[in-house]
Amino acid sequence: MFSNAVIFSKCLANIDEELKRSKEDFLVEHFARYDNPPYPPAWKTLEVSSFGTLSKLYCNLSDNALKKQIAREFGLPQHLYLESWIKSLSVLRNCIAHHARIWNRKYPWKPQLPKKLQNPWVHEAVLQEKLYAVNNNMKVYQKII
Repeated sequence: MFSNAVIFSKCLANIDEELKRSKEDFLVEHFARYDNPPYPPAWKTLEVSSFGTLSKLYCNLSDNALKKQIAREFGLPQHLYLESWIKSLSVLRNCIAHHARIWNRKYPWKPQLPKKLQNPWVHEAVLQEKLYAVNNNMKVYQKII
């Protein structure tokens, strides 16, 4: 299901670490009750996964139809938009987490903006590599979910 086996293996290793480290009641209960299969259901497992791991899992999916189906759940016409949003938000999140300057910074990933979306969006012209575009993607993403 994944394009790059190495990236998938690293994601799986990160998930393993998070599951072992977690003290969440729902996981402690799960592991006390079940030992097979080795992973809890996805809704439990992904709850403790980092945003970076989720980002890499989505971007590494080899089935573009599946990616598109997921993107449409967020009101996006194609998966490339969601990929660009996820990558942009991941970089922004890491900057914030590491106390980096976020204002007036050029970001390596630019959120792609379709001409028209089903959900509300900012219509003014913005520089896509600046914080404003990333911030507005985050607001729309939060409204969608």
